[in-house]
Amino acid sequence: MRNRSGFRSLKTPRKLCKLSGGRRCGLPGRAMLALLVVGLAAGCQAPHSSRTVTEQQLESQPPKEVSDALRVPVADPGALRSLCVALGPRLGLVQVKSAADFVRLRRAAPAIGACPDLNRGTLVGLVCWDGTSLSAPVTLELDSIRVCNGGGLLEARYAGGSHLPDGSAELVMTYVPRMANVLVVSINGSRFYP
Repeated sequence: MRNRSGFRSLKTPRKLCKLSGGRRCGLPGRAMLALLVVGLAAGCQAPHSSRTVTEQQLESQPPKEVSDALRVPVADPGALRSLCVALGPRLGLVQVKSAADFVRLRRAAPAIGACPDLNRGTLVGLVCWDGTSLSAPVTLELDSIRVCNGGGLLEARYAGGSHLPDGSAELVMTYVPRMANVLVVSINGSRFYP
């Protein structure tokens, strides 16, 4: 409905509730507004309800040993940073949940291989920005993963020591079925909550 200046008028609960005979529906304005807000909230709920997973539930799950971890050379460490959640200045967590994320990962690490079924799980990994290790042949090792109601606890080892500051990065990844999100990362016993 337009007023004299040509602007549309604001529909209030009272205007929406008027009946054709000029009577209102009997609810006061605030009650009608509350009813509309509750109705809109009920209609806008996500199709999947959020689930709560506690750290104790994750810890009580049997650990699945990571035996199929893939070590991938990183061609573009800078591009990989946009996919990471920082776990400090040296380490980052990578979670690939969509085809678009996998394309971005492939640009940073072309040797990643084929995309797994991301509808049934998540491709997860750790990246180390220290450069080439001079003291250990392997800087990062994924030990195990625990999954509960889609949440995951990733357990890993990091070997410090001397590194050549050449700007290189080390990426270790694995595919985890039935996992939607890593909630806890444990590296050498220290916990991170991405």
